[in-house]
Amino acid sequence: MTTPRDCNAVSDSILELIREIKELCGPLRIMLGDKLVAHYNRESIRLTKEREKWLAL
Repeated sequence: MTTPRDCNAVSDSILELIREIKELCGPLRIMLGDKLVAHYNRESIRLTKEREKWLAL
């Protein structure tokens, strides 16, 4: 089972990746950045639901 700490670690690592991609330049940055932001948003929703389940125990 996923713990709240696991959720935070995943969020932090994805945010770090987004920061690194912002330092790239050109179309690659835009494409990767958009995909990662969309993925991060989906994961945030999923992890929030996991966290709620964990806290409900």
